[in-house]
Amino acid sequence: MYLGIRGLSRYTPSKGQPKRKKGRQIISTLHPDRIRDSDYMDLSSGPTRKLIFAPTTTSPSTLSYYGGNKRLHCFPGHCRGFLYYHRDPTLPPESAAVRFRLTTDTNASSFKNGADLMQPIHGRPWSVCLLSIAKSRCYVSLKELLLRDKLVTLPLLEHCR
Repeated sequence: MYLGIRGLSRYTPSKGQPKRKKGRQIISTLHPDRIRDSDYMDLSSGPTRKLIFAPTTTSPSTLSYYGGNKRLHCFPGHCRGFLYYHRDPTLPPESAAVRFRLTTDTNASSFKNGADLMQPIHGRPWSVCLLSIAKSRCYVSLKELLLRDKLVTLPLLEHCR
């Protein structure tokens, strides 16, 4: 099972997009309707990224980029946008995941017109699935943010474990 970001995308944002400083980044929400400009992130060209989910957590979660055979790879050069929680209402809640939406600029308003980072082989969006988030200690701060945003419930997380 993959416990990180995986796959590539065919979507390429416009050139000249500003780059943000790499390292730890504070994410205020994963709720698609509440995303702020400050939640914009650049995952490009690095193998891992430490994120702090604010305001209640100080323990960072590390997102890793995996390819075939669970080998760690660098994120694609165009990986800029917003992390968000996705749940298909036609599927069980356990199938929800955190995805990455590629955008053409740093404004949260560009989220709706963006495209999800896709896996090239399967043609599906990459994701950090709720089952992994519920089971792994490395996603404690991610779990806290999902609970704070009321995107998941404690009973749902317990069920996913």
